[in-house]
Amino acid sequence: MDFEGMDAAEIVKALEVDLGHPLIVVGASSLFQHGWTTQRCMIYEVAVPVSPKASSLPSMHDPVFVPRDKVWFDVALDNIEPGYDGLNVLDPAYALVDAISTEPMEGTFRTVWRPDPDDIEPPGEMTRDEFLEAVLAAGEALGADVNFLRRYVQAAGDKFGPRWHW
Repeated sequence: MDFEGMDAAEIVKALEVDLGHPLIVVGASSLFQHGWTTQRCMIYEVAVPVSPKASSLPSMHDPVFVPRDKVWFDVALDNIEPGYDGLNVLDPAYALVDAISTEPMEGTFRTVWRPDPDDIEPPGEMTRDEFLEAVLAAGEALGADVNFLRRYVQAAGDKFGPRWHW
């Protein structure tokens, strides 16, 4: 497939048609679009379905393709919404869990940005308990280590003052 002259969103849409499967914006791209971080990712991080036997993905500067298996996609497809440029964007709690707990698959694949707890800024109307609940629910659905997520959320909340302290 020739991507010359196409922007990142056009490339993703073309690949969706070619693969016959939706692709999902993840990582900092998703977190920024939902207002959960001020870290603006200038490059789309896009989850692409792969099998364990896959050995390569298109190598590009923008977007960056990150592999995810069928089980991940089965969960993620129930937790997406339209984002910038009409692309599917992962729910921010799921994007956070994915970014901090998914190890890259073997091979030459890149992984998404891994935010430090102080990079995360949930929307002002979200309480500490709502944030924790959203992240833990996403973690359970994605099979992440819930104890690790609790520690991460507590560290993220430490910068928000008394309304966020445990």
